[in-house]
Amino acid sequence: MKLLEKLSNADAIASNEKEIRDICQQEINSEYFMDNLGSLIFKKGNNGLKIALFAHMDEVGYMVCEIEPKIKVIPIGNVAKVDANVRITTRDNRKIKAKLNYENLELELGEEEKKYIDYGDMVTFDTEFKEIDENTLEGKSLDDRVGIYTAMEIFKNYGGENTLYFVLTSSEEVGARGAKTSANLINPDMAFVIDVVSTKEDRRLLGKGPLIEFYDKNFIPRKGMLELVKDTFIENMLLFQMDYMKNGGTDATNIHLKQSGILTLVTCIPIIDCHYPKSRVNKNDIKTLIKVYNKILDKIDRNKIHNILIT
Repeated sequence: MKLLEKLSNADAIASNEKEIRDICQQEINSEYFMDNLGSLIFKKGNNGLKIALFAHMDEVGYMVCEIEPKIKVIPIGNVAKVDANVRITTRDNRKIKAKLNYENLELELGEEEKKYIDYGDMVTFDTEFKEIDENTLEGKSLDDRVGIYTAMEIFKNYGGENTLYFVLTSSEEVGARGAKTSANLINPDMAFVIDVVSTKEDRRLLGKGPLIEFYDKNFIPRKGMLELVKDTFIENMLLFQMDYMKNGGTDATNIHLKQSGILTLVTCIPIIDCHYPKSRVNKNDIKTLIKVYNKILDKIDRNKIHNILIT
């Protein structure tokens, strides 16, 4: 999974996502455009219904907010409260390594390197992607580079009769902002959000299949959307887990409220230590989600949408 490695090793906090946009533009040979917040939207086809796959580009991290007498940072997103090795991306794209002291949000780095640091510089975990074993992947920013990788593979595979959008949203970790603007821009007939969610002791287990989210505090999908996805897993004998979020949410929070309302569903990959310097996911969960979406997208037509709307 070399592409996922590139995505994980790239640095991109909210509103500073160019590294991810550049990788995706190199990988996908399709029409694309952007909204004014920086969300990147690929389009395949011009006929039928408009279906959209959403995954967010930004990771949790920090931003430089003070330089003298010490370099201090502010958290961007709900980042883990731990000391960590980090790297600063400067305005001239230097990558400067430092140590983060979380208690006082200060960075330790060499005196010579301080002269390159400026207000607003991006700070991310300094973690390199690697394969732990034949099924387990480890890296930073797997929230939501796993979603981007998965959605990109689905988008590349698609050859159906509808118009498919692949939306890489900006600024999900600070309020799903790019989801609001990009969904308004394309106004899809149906939307699927691909994200990750942290494992629990008794659920969201790695290697037991992707998660179908039937509830979070800001979004509840239509019953017919749940049935569409769940039935497709079952018909193809693919592992899945039903899940709900008591806290937190995804881009669906803003997507489903656009225009007159957009049929939306969230599927997630279970992840260990989300928002920490190192997170882990299972390869097979990713492969399964790609397989099921290849099947789901072939099912969608106007009759399917009508039936969902009346259930």
